Amino acid sequence: MFSSTTNIFFSLVFLVLLLLLSIKTNILEKSSEIQGRIYNGLYSKHFRLLAEPSSHGSSKKTMKENENEEEDEEVNEDQNEDQNEDQNDDENEDQNDDENEDQNEDEYEEEDDDEKEDEEEEDEDEENEDEEDNDKEDEDDEDNDDEEVNEDEENEEQYCELIPILPNSSEDTLKKSKNMNIPKHNANSEYLLDKNLYDLKTFKNLNAAKKNYADSIIDNMDLTENVKNIFKEFLYYYINKKDPNYQLKLYKQIEPDIEKYKKNHVICSIIDFRNLNSDLQYLRNPKGDFHVLSNEEYENREKKKKEKQQKKKDKLQKKIKKEQDKIKKERIKELEKQEKMKYEKQEQEKVYLEKKELQEKHEQSQKQKEKEIKDRRNKLLSLRH
Repeated sequence: MFSSTTNIFFSLVFLVLLLLLSIKTNILEKSSEIQGRIYNGLYSKHFRLLAEPSSHGSSKKTMKENENEEEDEEVNEDQNEDQNEDQNDDENEDQNDDENEDQNEDEYEEEDDDEKEDEEEEDEDEENEDEEDNDKEDEDDEDNDDEEVNEDEENEEQYCELIPILPNSSEDTLKKSKNMNIPKHNANSEYLLDKNLYDLKTFKNLNAAKKNYADSIIDNMDLTENVKNIFKEFLYYYINKKDPNYQLKLYKQIEPDIEKYKKNHVICSIIDFRNLNSDLQYLRNPKGDFHVLSNEEYENREKKKKEKQQKKKDKLQKKIKKEQDKIKKERIKELEKQEKMKYEKQEQEKVYLEKKELQEKHEQSQKQKEKEIKDRRNKLLSLRH
């Protein structure tokens, strides 16, 4: 009896210990997951560049050495990177970039039936060419999106020179955060949660400092006040990863105006313009498959985009020229018509004057005859008397 009671007691104690260990394990796993996410944000390349104390005159080689040193330190960090590799891989997958533009060309009416038929045929040919071009561009985009890309840091440096942005307190906060990195097996769950909350606050402060610095750069750009305000609003939503649809709407409004500032070292280090669409799609659907463009693919796409814009511009110029020719022809016809009317009027006036002159001559001759007759009659009458 005593032995059975003892067995039951020890069994209950064992179960309670197992329950406590499982709860502690869950807390550690959750805190490790949170810490891993914050770690990816704080020590990713863009945020690391923002936090590093470095002069703007540093060369690419020095920056690369600093990055290599930071990478060596990251290898010795907590094992959180292993748990978040899937998330990082998902961010580097293929995306589908839809670039379908609809073009509708208006037909212009002319007075002559032959000219109308020619214009309609030319417009139909242009529409067929546009459809073929769009189909080819869609096929090229699909081919590019199906390819898998592995980028390395040297190619990324060719895209733009990433010069660090140094916020006011980022160095101190990062040092404190790094000093709090200790091995997991010695970490207390409450301590890890406190550290994660601290890193979240640091992450938020970095965003605010980065936004303020970018705003000061935008204020010095040669842009209208409206474009500057829209640009700042877009940066706010982009940095805080909010409302991707509204981000895209804002970006479309200012895209032509900020084209020359896309490779500015500050803006370039904050916004990845070449993968902007994939980033926004990832915010909409984090579980989707997205394609990250390499430098070569980005250059090819930009080249095609410029060729398409040039082609569009040429067609517009051709259309304008055709319209100008049409207006010119109409003016020529109008001038010819006016000249013809003027000539006819002159002819009519000439005929009228000739008739009037003939009539005057006739009247004058009639008067002369009447006078002669009258004189003769008077003469005869005088002779009789």
